[in-house]
Amino acid sequence: MNCSLISFALLFSAVIIQASEGPVISALTQEDIAQALPVLQDCFHTLVRLPEDQQQRLQKIKALSQHVEEALTKNVPVSNAQIIENTLRRVVIKEDGDIKGVADYFLRHSDGNGYIETLCTTQDCKHYNEILIQYAIDQMKQNNIPTILTHILETDEHNIELHKKLGFVPVDQTESEKAESMVLFRYVIKGGIISTLKGGHSTSSTKGGTSSTI
Repeated sequence: MNCSLISFALLFSAVIIQASEGPVISALTQEDIAQALPVLQDCFHTLVRLPEDQQQRLQKIKALSQHVEEALTKNVPVSNAQIIENTLRRVVIKEDGDIKGVADYFLRHSDGNGYIETLCTTQDCKHYNEILIQYAIDQMKQNNIPTILTHILETDEHNIELHKKLGFVPVDQTESEKAESMVLFRYVIKGGIISTLKGGHSTSSTKGGTSSTI
């Protein structure tokens, strides 16, 4: 593991950000899980393609709920992504002590890119999505992670437009991504190197990037 990855693991161990007034971002704890689960459940329709049939939809949601609770309890990614050890960071954003959003991100083992896997906020706090995305960007930027990737459901217009606003650009979809109705987005830290595009094939080129502040 190179110095930047060691830096990532050490500096992300206990990060808490609080504005003078307003929301607080902190690491999700085991005590937070019960309150975080309903937030995630309400966002399932924006994270995965759910069946149209009502009974199948409910069965899918039940299975997802059990899977997500287990992932949170064990502190592992929700997906089967292979990650660099000790780089998973799962944070919550709280307002007056109540969880209003959840986000998790990590470094992918295959290419070392940063990856934002989950981004969920309550219906009345969708504006906190931007704060959580920017938080993840800033943390990876501080630790010299050059490229950040994320998948967004193609029907999630709100998050697609928000990611574009923050400087993410769409990448050509693989056949499996198309089948899952997912769009891959990439954010490149200024001067960073694009290490992987799609289908597991690597390229390298230096690109300029944009960033926003909260």
